[in-house]
Amino acid sequence: MAEKLDTGASLDDLKTFEGTMSLIDSKEFIKKNLLFALDHYGDRVKFVGPDCGLKGWNPPQVAYELLRRTYEVIKDVKTSSKGYC
Repeated sequence: MAEKLDTGASLDDLKTFEGTMSLIDSKEFIKKNLLFALDHYGDRVKFVGPDCGLKGWNPPQVAYELLRRTYEVIKDVKTSSKGYC
């Protein structure tokens, strides 16, 4: 969400389904944040997931997309050469 709002998107841009979907952070942004956390906290990171609750995302497809992107990033980081997770 922060990624989209940082670009200066207007409230009217976010009122549509596509606008709501655009609030979900990109996989690149999620990966950047995950790698930062892993570099900073190391083995103390026990669980990884979205940075917010999912109940407020309406329609449910938005929450699903956030979970899907997060899962793909975690899977990618697990198989990366850094050996995280």
